[in-house]
Amino acid sequence: MLKLFAIAVLASGLVIGIFTAGNIKQDDAVTAKHPPAQEKIKWHARQARLKGKKEVTLLPPAIDYAGGAVGLNEALSFYTVVVAQPVAEKSVSLDGNTVSTWYKIKVIEVLSHGDGKCPVCPSFDPPDDMLPLNKDELFVNKLGGAIQVDGVKVITHDPSSAPLSFSNKYLFFLSIEPSGVATIGGGPAGIFHIDDEEKIRALTDHSALKRDIDSRLGRSLSKLKEHLSTLKQ
Repeated sequence: MLKLFAIAVLASGLVIGIFTAGNIKQDDAVTAKHPPAQEKIKWHARQARLKGKKEVTLLPPAIDYAGGAVGLNEALSFYTVVVAQPVAEKSVSLDGNTVSTWYKIKVIEVLSHGDGKCPVCPSFDPPDDMLPLNKDELFVNKLGGAIQVDGVKVITHDPSSAPLSFSNKYLFFLSIEPSGVATIGGGPAGIFHIDDEEKIRALTDHSALKRDIDSRLGRSLSKLKEHLSTLKQ
């Protein structure tokens, strides 16, 4: 957020000049021929509107998720593991460049508690209209979604995993803040779909956690619970 600190203003014309210059720079960024470093969404929406388009899809950013290389035992010691189901969602832009989605998830079962916190993960607040949280609910944010900008639908896809579904249950590896906002361990690597036979299937194909769960637990939720029981002994 740009903050202007005025020590003294000797003439009203100076104030007008400051804000006019700021507006010109912002307009230049939106109308430039190439995407700016910041506020890419506004630029793409304007370009689409000028071409008569109602929808534009942005290339997803390259993200190196913290915890993406963590294996099973380390993940179990660091993250809180829950079975949960999405009950609400809202897509937003947290940085002006990409679209992500806030999910409110209802916790069905807590399998284990971890006390790990991510010191390098950015902290964001969920939308006010998704509040309040019930005691058995958490917020998670995931890349991907769609928002409306000046009459244009702006879309970002997560190339590594599909959006979450209200009709599905998931296994989450989470770092949870007191506010109820949780960071997903390893991004999409920390989410597993639970099918009707209680098989857990990773949303992304490439992670150490997926390899361990596939090879050591046979993708079985019950075997994961058994493994947790042995670790507590």
